[in-house]
Amino acid sequence: MFFAQLRGMRFFLLAACCFGFAVLLAKGQVPGFALGEETVRFVDRNGRLTMYHQMALPDLPPIGSGPTVEGRTGPEPLFDRPGAVTIVTAWASWCHVCKGELPRLRDLQADLGVAVRPVSVEPRDNRRRVETFLRNNHAATLPALRDTAGAVMPMLDTRAVPASLIVDKYGQVVGRFRGAAPWHSPSLRGWLKALQDAQDADASRRAHIPFVK
Repeated sequence: MFFAQLRGMRFFLLAACCFGFAVLLAKGQVPGFALGEETVRFVDRNGRLTMYHQMALPDLPPIGSGPTVEGRTGPEPLFDRPGAVTIVTAWASWCHVCKGELPRLRDLQADLGVAVRPVSVEPRDNRRRVETFLRNNHAATLPALRDTAGAVMPMLDTRAVPASLIVDKYGQVVGRFRGAAPWHSPSLRGWLKALQDAQDADASRRAHIPFVK
């Protein structure tokens, strides 16, 4: 009898916790990825609730053309479109989350005209494997890039993939994300548009301020 009551109490407490979490989630009080007043939450394909946050930004000089990466036809600069807002995303062929990240980046490039540079950081991902992965995940229009020198992950300051770096048209690092980023979010897209419209480097940095958590 005692153990039956104990099991019933445990079930009641678990249900109460789940209900309380659901109430907080509905009210937007669960800490998450802050964009201005908006908190963005995502559920991955396995159904697990995942919170994303923006990483602290370094105070770096203009990044220039960046390191050299391997493209479809040979070595090329990581940043190949001077004057364009650029998103560099590190991924790997074994990364489940990357399968959804790359098509969203493809759409972002098509919709906004930003330069998207997805780079495989897995040494075992040869050129054929990279191109197959992009094709199988509806991202064949994105460049097939490989980081054979191991230079991209130190720029992102993380060991996790996917991870992304956003560089404005003045070569400044203005955004960095660990994990999948909310590329479909109207707030994030509005920020990218503000970066595109910024008339000088200072204006570009100021456009970033409301999005820092």
